[in-house]
Amino acid sequence: MFTNSGKAMKLSITMCCLACSPLAMADVVGNLAVTSDYRLYGVSQTLEDPALQLVVDYDAGNGLVIGTFLSNVDYVDDDDPGDLEADIEFTYYVSYGIEVAEGHEVAVTAIRYTYPGTNVNLDYNELILDYSSQFGTFTLGYSNDAFAADDSGTRYEYANGFSVNDKLSVDFMLGYYDLNDVFDDSYTYYNVGLNYPIAQFNFNLSYNGTSNKGTDIFGPAADDKIVATVSFNF
Repeated sequence: MFTNSGKAMKLSITMCCLACSPLAMADVVGNLAVTSDYRLYGVSQTLEDPALQLVVDYDAGNGLVIGTFLSNVDYVDDDDPGDLEADIEFTYYVSYGIEVAEGHEVAVTAIRYTYPGTNVNLDYNELILDYSSQFGTFTLGYSNDAFAADDSGTRYEYANGFSVNDKLSVDFMLGYYDLNDVFDDSYTYYNVGLNYPIAQFNFNLSYNGTSNKGTDIFGPAADDKIVATVSFNF
Protein backbone atom coordinates (compact mmCIF):
# COMPACT_ATOMS: atom_id res chain seq x y z
CA MET A 1 0.00 0.00 0.00
CA PHE A 2 2.86 2.35 -0.62
CA THR A 3 4.12 4.48 -3.41
CA ASN A 4 7.51 3.62 -4.82
CA SER A 5 9.18 6.77 -3.51
CA GLY A 6 10.52 5.20 -0.34
CA LYS A 7 7.15 3.47 0.20
CA ALA A 8 4.33 5.71 1.26
CA MET A 9 3.23 3.22 3.85
CA LYS A 10 6.60 3.72 5.53
CA LEU A 11 5.57 7.36 5.87
CA SER A 12 3.52 6.38 8.89
CA ILE A 13 6.52 4.74 10.52
CA THR A 14 8.68 7.75 9.76
CA MET A 15 6.10 10.02 11.29
CA CYS A 16 6.03 7.84 14.38
CA CYS A 17 9.76 8.23 14.80
CA LEU A 18 9.51 11.98 14.38
CA ALA A 19 6.72 12.06 16.92
CA CYS A 20 9.02 10.49 19.50
CA SER A 21 10.64 13.91 19.86
CA PRO A 22 9.32 15.88 22.82
CA LEU A 23 9.16 18.93 20.52
CA ALA A 24 6.79 17.23 18.08
CA MET A 25 3.30 18.71 17.81
CA ALA A 26 0.04 17.41 16.39
CA ASP A 27 -0.22 17.90 12.65
CA VAL A 28 -1.85 16.59 9.47
CA VAL A 29 0.60 15.66 6.74
CA GLY A 30 0.52 13.66 3.54
CA ASN A 31 1.39 13.46 -0.11
CA LEU A 32 -0.22 13.14 -3.52
CA ALA A 33 1.75 10.99 -5.95
CA VAL A 34 1.73 9.82 -9.54
CA THR A 35 3.69 6.65 -10.22
CA SER A 36 4.33 4.73 -13.41
CA ASP A 37 3.59 1.43 -11.64
CA TYR A 38 2.23 0.76 -8.13
CA ARG A 39 4.49 -1.89 -6.63
CA LEU A 40 3.70 -3.62 -3.33
CA TYR A 41 6.37 -5.99 -2.03
CA GLY A 42 7.87 -6.19 -5.51
CA VAL A 43 4.59 -7.01 -7.26
CA SER A 44 2.64 -4.66 -9.56
CA GLN A 45 -0.84 -3.79 -8.26
CA THR A 46 -1.85 -2.09 -11.54
CA LEU A 47 -0.81 -4.56 -14.25
CA GLU A 48 2.30 -2.36 -14.65
CA ASP A 49 0.14 0.68 -15.46
CA PRO A 50 0.32 4.12 -13.75
CA ALA A 51 -1.38 4.96 -10.46
CA LEU A 52 -2.59 8.08 -8.69
CA GLN A 53 -2.11 7.85 -4.92
CA LEU A 54 -2.96 9.82 -1.81
CA VAL A 55 -1.57 9.50 1.73
CA VAL A 56 -3.02 11.49 4.63
CA ASP A 57 -1.67 11.11 8.18
CA TYR A 58 -2.74 12.63 11.46
CA ASP A 59 0.34 12.82 13.66
CA ALA A 60 -0.74 13.34 17.27
CA GLY A 61 2.78 14.45 18.24
CA ASN A 62 3.13 11.81 20.96
CA GLY A 63 4.05 8.79 18.85
CA LEU A 64 0.54 8.08 17.60
CA VAL A 65 -0.21 8.29 13.87
CA ILE A 66 -3.55 7.56 12.21
CA GLY A 67 -3.57 7.50 8.44
CA THR A 68 -5.03 6.35 5.18
CA PHE A 69 -3.76 5.46 1.74
CA LEU A 70 -5.73 5.51 -1.54
CA SER A 71 -4.66 4.19 -4.93
CA ASN A 72 -6.16 2.81 -8.11
CA VAL A 73 -5.40 -0.89 -8.63
CA ASP A 74 -5.98 -3.50 -11.32
CA TYR A 75 -5.14 -7.19 -10.99
CA VAL A 76 -6.89 -8.77 -13.99
CA ASP A 77 -7.63 -7.41 -17.47
CA ASP A 78 -11.15 -5.99 -17.69
CA ASP A 79 -12.09 -8.34 -20.56
CA ASP A 80 -10.88 -11.40 -18.64
CA PRO A 81 -13.71 -13.59 -17.25
CA GLY A 82 -11.74 -13.76 -13.99
CA ASP A 83 -11.79 -9.99 -13.49
CA LEU A 84 -12.09 -9.24 -9.77
CA GLU A 85 -13.51 -5.76 -10.42
CA ALA A 86 -10.85 -4.36 -8.10
CA ASP A 87 -10.31 -0.71 -9.01
CA ILE A 88 -9.49 1.03 -5.70
CA GLU A 89 -7.34 0.21 -2.70
CA PHE A 90 -8.40 2.02 0.45
CA THR A 91 -6.00 1.23 3.27
CA TYR A 92 -6.05 2.69 6.75
CA TYR A 93 -3.71 2.21 9.67
CA VAL A 94 -2.88 3.14 13.24
CA SER A 95 0.75 3.34 14.32
CA TYR A 96 2.48 4.04 17.59
CA GLY A 97 6.21 4.64 17.96
CA ILE A 98 8.52 5.27 20.88
CA GLU A 99 12.21 6.00 21.30
CA VAL A 100 13.52 3.13 23.43
CA ALA A 101 17.03 4.61 23.57
CA GLU A 102 18.81 7.51 21.95
CA GLY A 103 18.73 6.89 18.21
CA HIS A 104 16.67 3.71 18.55
CA GLU A 105 12.94 3.70 17.76
CA VAL A 106 10.30 0.99 17.78
CA ALA A 107 6.91 1.34 16.08
CA VAL A 108 3.90 -0.97 15.90
CA THR A 109 1.40 -0.52 13.08
CA ALA A 110 -1.98 -2.17 12.52
CA ILE A 111 -3.13 -2.02 8.90
CA ARG A 112 -6.42 -2.79 7.18
CA TYR A 113 -6.27 -3.28 3.39
CA THR A 114 -9.67 -2.87 1.73
CA TYR A 115 -10.82 -3.06 -1.90
CA PRO A 116 -14.36 -1.65 -2.27
CA GLY A 117 -16.63 -2.91 -5.02
CA THR A 118 -14.91 -6.23 -5.75
CA ASN A 119 -16.91 -9.33 -6.62
CA VAL A 120 -14.91 -11.36 -4.08
CA ASN A 121 -13.59 -10.34 -0.68
CA LEU A 122 -9.96 -9.15 -0.93
CA ASP A 123 -9.78 -7.30 2.41
CA TYR A 124 -7.24 -8.35 5.03
CA ASN A 125 -5.25 -7.11 8.03
CA GLU A 126 -1.54 -6.91 8.79
CA LEU A 127 0.43 -6.17 11.95
CA ILE A 128 3.88 -4.61 11.51
CA LEU A 129 6.76 -4.16 13.95
CA ASP A 130 9.58 -1.76 12.98
CA TYR A 131 12.92 -1.18 14.67
CA SER A 132 14.87 1.83 13.39
CA SER A 133 18.39 3.04 14.17
CA GLN A 134 21.41 4.50 12.39
CA PHE A 135 21.86 1.06 10.86
CA GLY A 136 18.52 1.16 9.05
CA THR A 137 15.02 -0.17 9.63
CA PHE A 138 14.20 -3.81 10.31
CA THR A 139 10.58 -4.80 9.74
CA LEU A 140 8.51 -7.82 10.71
CA GLY A 141 5.03 -8.03 9.19
CA TYR A 142 2.43 -10.70 9.93
CA SER A 143 -1.06 -11.40 8.61
CA ASN A 144 -3.26 -14.31 9.63
CA ASP A 145 -5.19 -13.80 6.39
CA ALA A 146 -2.58 -12.76 3.84
CA PHE A 147 -4.16 -11.59 0.57
CA ALA A 148 -7.54 -12.63 2.04
CA ALA A 149 -6.56 -16.27 1.48
CA ASP A 150 -7.48 -17.50 5.01
CA ASP A 151 -3.85 -18.45 5.62
CA SER A 152 -0.95 -16.64 7.25
CA GLY A 153 1.97 -14.79 5.70
CA THR A 154 5.06 -13.27 7.32
CA ARG A 155 7.36 -10.58 5.90
CA TYR A 156 10.95 -9.82 6.90
CA GLU A 157 12.40 -6.59 5.58
CA TYR A 158 15.47 -4.38 5.85
CA ALA A 159 15.59 -0.80 4.51
CA ASN A 160 18.24 1.90 4.59
CA GLY A 161 19.49 4.89 2.63
CA PHE A 162 22.15 7.56 2.41
CA SER A 163 22.66 11.06 1.06
CA VAL A 164 24.81 11.63 -1.99
CA ASN A 165 24.74 15.40 -1.51
CA ASP A 166 22.40 17.97 0.04
CA LYS A 167 19.66 17.03 -2.45
CA LEU A 168 20.19 13.61 -3.97
CA SER A 169 19.71 10.50 -1.83
CA VAL A 170 19.67 6.75 -2.35
CA ASP A 171 17.39 4.28 -0.59
CA PHE A 172 17.24 0.51 -0.82
CA MET A 173 15.17 -2.29 0.59
CA LEU A 174 15.41 -6.08 0.72
CA GLY A 175 12.53 -8.26 1.83
CA TYR A 176 11.49 -11.89 2.16
CA TYR A 177 7.83 -12.91 2.14
CA ASP A 178 7.03 -16.31 3.66
CA LEU A 179 3.83 -17.38 1.91
CA ASN A 180 4.16 -21.14 2.34
CA ASP A 181 0.75 -21.35 3.99
CA VAL A 182 -0.87 -19.39 1.13
CA PHE A 183 0.97 -20.47 -2.03
CA ASP A 184 3.23 -23.29 -0.78
CA ASP A 185 6.11 -20.99 -1.68
CA SER A 186 8.00 -17.85 -0.62
CA TYR A 187 9.95 -15.17 -2.44
CA THR A 188 12.46 -12.33 -2.09
CA TYR A 189 11.73 -8.76 -3.21
CA TYR A 190 13.90 -5.66 -3.43
CA ASN A 191 14.20 -2.11 -4.71
CA VAL A 192 16.87 0.55 -5.08
CA GLY A 193 15.83 4.16 -5.62
CA LEU A 194 17.11 7.68 -6.23
CA ASN A 195 15.29 10.60 -4.58
CA TYR A 196 15.57 14.26 -5.49
CA PRO A 197 13.38 16.86 -3.73
CA ILE A 198 12.51 20.27 -5.18
CA ALA A 199 10.50 22.47 -2.83
CA GLN A 200 7.46 20.36 -1.82
CA PHE A 201 7.96 17.89 -4.67
CA ASN A 202 9.97 14.68 -4.61
CA PHE A 203 11.19 12.87 -7.71
CA ASN A 204 11.97 9.17 -7.37
CA LEU A 205 13.38 6.65 -9.81
CA SER A 206 13.61 3.07 -8.54
CA TYR A 207 14.48 -0.40 -9.72
CA ASN A 208 12.03 -2.98 -8.36
CA GLY A 209 12.15 -6.74 -8.58
CA THR A 210 11.62 -10.17 -7.08
CA SER A 211 13.34 -13.52 -7.10
CA ASN A 212 12.32 -16.23 -9.58
CA LYS A 213 9.94 -17.52 -6.92
CA GLY A 214 8.12 -14.19 -7.10
CA THR A 215 7.40 -14.59 -10.79
CA ASP A 216 6.43 -18.23 -10.20
CA ILE A 217 3.74 -17.03 -7.75
CA PHE A 218 2.57 -13.78 -9.35
CA GLY A 219 3.62 -14.11 -12.98
CA PRO A 220 4.63 -11.04 -15.06
CA ALA A 221 3.37 -8.68 -12.33
CA ALA A 222 6.54 -9.58 -10.40
CA ASP A 223 8.97 -8.96 -13.27
CA ASP A 224 11.80 -6.52 -12.62
CA LYS A 225 10.97 -2.96 -13.62
CA ILE A 226 12.15 0.64 -13.37
CA VAL A 227 9.47 2.83 -11.79
CA ALA A 228 9.23 6.64 -11.81
CA THR A 229 7.25 8.53 -9.16
CA VAL A 230 6.53 12.22 -8.57
CA SER A 231 4.98 13.21 -5.25
CA PHE A 232 3.78 16.47 -3.75
CA ASN A 233 4.14 16.72 0.03
CA PHE A 234 1.74 18.77 2.13
